[in-house]
Amino acid sequence: MGILGIVAVGMTFITLSGNLFSLSLGLTVTVASMAFLSWLSLGFVPALLLAVALATAVLLPAGSCDRRLGANPIVITIAAGSLQLGVAAS
Repeated sequence: MGILGIVAVGMTFITLSGNLFSLSLGLTVTVASMAFLSWLSLGFVPALLLAVALATAVLLPAGSCDRRLGANPIVITIAAGSLQLGVAAS
């Protein structure tokens, strides 16, 4: 819960500035945290780098769809969250 709270505080400032928001960020942090815990046997630094790479790989397509295609950001973030839930359930 601590890492999610830290991310929420950071996203608050970004949202208030009107630049960006992500409804799927909480789910992405959860997925990256679980992946970090499973990769912890590789060592702390490699697991952290892999978890950050995973979160980037998950959110980068959503961000590029928002910017390049001009799609509705609410729909894009809900779709990204749904895709993560679908992958996690399978």
